[in-house]
Amino acid sequence: MSSAPPAVIDKDDLWFLEVVAEFGTPLYMLLLPDVAVALNMRRSHGLSPEALCEKLASLCERDLIQIRQSVDGGQVARTREDIARALAGSKPRDPEGFGFLLTARGGITWEHYARPDWSRYVSYDGFEPQEGIINASSREAAEAAFQRCMDDGGTEQPLPESKQGEVLVPWRATYWKELPSGYRLRYAWVKRRADVLRTITSVRQPWFSKLVLDG
Repeated sequence: MSSAPPAVIDKDDLWFLEVVAEFGTPLYMLLLPDVAVALNMRRSHGLSPEALCEKLASLCERDLIQIRQSVDGGQVARTREDIARALAGSKPRDPEGFGFLLTARGGITWEHYARPDWSRYVSYDGFEPQEGIINASSREAAEAAFQRCMDDGGTEQPLPESKQGEVLVPWRATYWKELPSGYRLRYAWVKRRADVLRTITSVRQPWFSKLVLDG
């Protein structure tokens, strides 16, 4: 990652960096009327389409985000005109739509303000039918996350006898963050009846500070 110092930003800038701290986000989601709910944020960005375009352009100019076609690759929107066209043409489930991501400097800046504890970060995948994958900083953290899956009351019942562990060196925790090592736990699951009360009370462990977004 770049050694550039973190940028000086305000809480509105940080809102956009937090949105893409884990995953790239399609632009159309920024135009939804219930954007806070859709993106699981405490509040909306509160910007008109025109002001949103200006904010995204400003973040790009400061090398904090990149706006890219299909998030994973393709054409990059670099100018205000490019960004305005990308926003105007954005729509759900568009394989050629634009999304935005953190740059290396954006990641450094987000870390400076959010103070993430990567030892507590856990991600969940699953590429095969009825397969679960837990990625964490250590075997202990992955096992703890597995136990939470056992207890969370969801519709997927993990099978302890199916667990297979793997040390990751290095560990790409997110699309922009690489750590020296991590641990991956694969397991199979079967369907079960959901326990709604347990599901409601199951909360993901916090791993970064959102205090700067208050107010």
